[in-house]
Amino acid sequence: MSKHGEEQGLRRAAEYITTSLHRRPRLAELATVAGLSRFHFQRRFRAHFGETPRQMSLRLRIEHAKSLIRQGVPLPEVACRCGFSYHSHFSTSFKRLTGSQPSCWPANRRRRGVPAAGR
Repeated sequence: MSKHGEEQGLRRAAEYITTSLHRRPRLAELATVAGLSRFHFQRRFRAHFGETPRQMSLRLRIEHAKSLIRQGVPLPEVACRCGFSYHSHFSTSFKRLTGSQPSCWPANRRRRGVPAAGR
């Protein structure tokens, strides 16, 4: 596969991740979308995007969760819409990436009328 073809495949896989925020696509599935072997795909994806497919998926799912929280969607529904089977796993992942629990996240606190920290 040419370098251009490989880059197109990687972009297709990244787009696939973006359109699959309600679930986490498996590595084999993403490699197939990209037209590469799993090993080569994982290595080239990280080199191209600076993060693994799993890291990208989690980051995008948490960004989507923030958007849903801003819209006032209840947290259990946010977790479900973002592809988390368990609310506890969603909360742990959210805190790891943002530094705060979803229920304490600044946008959620303001929406509930709780002043943000330091105010």
